[in-house]
Amino acid sequence: MADVGWRDAFIERFRAFVERFCALVERFRAFIERFRAFIERFRAFVERFCALVERFRAFIERFRAFIERFCVFVERLHTFVERFRALVERLHAFVERFDALVERFRAFIERFHAFVERLHALVGRIGALVERLQTFVERLEAIVGWLSF
Repeated sequence: MADVGWRDAFIERFRAFVERFCALVERFRAFIERFRAFIERFRAFVERFCALVERFRAFIERFRAFIERFCVFVERLHTFVERFRALVERLHAFVERFDALVERFRAFIERFHAFVERLHALVGRIGALVERLQTFVERLEAIVGWLSF
């Protein structure tokens, strides 16, 4: 029986070892399940993150296309502004030439006005001369009429 006592103690210790080992295996199995769940969640996260990266990449491409179109717009606007500036410069030169023409025309009008005033004075003097001549002719006619008797 003494033989049986150490066996019973061994069996009890082995049974306790097996129970602890089974508990360890269960804890390890639970850990593996949690780790698998974590892996699944991480895989879903990676898929969502990849989708986000793809959407961001598509956004970057659209933004790059927008920037290219905006650069073309700015270049066209610059060309328009340069052409408009040239038009304004030509218009300014035209206005300066037109202003010079108006000044020359104004000077001509002033000279013509002075000429008309002098002509008016001349016509007035001619009118006075004609009146004096008419008076002279009337006096001559009177003298001739007086001499005819």
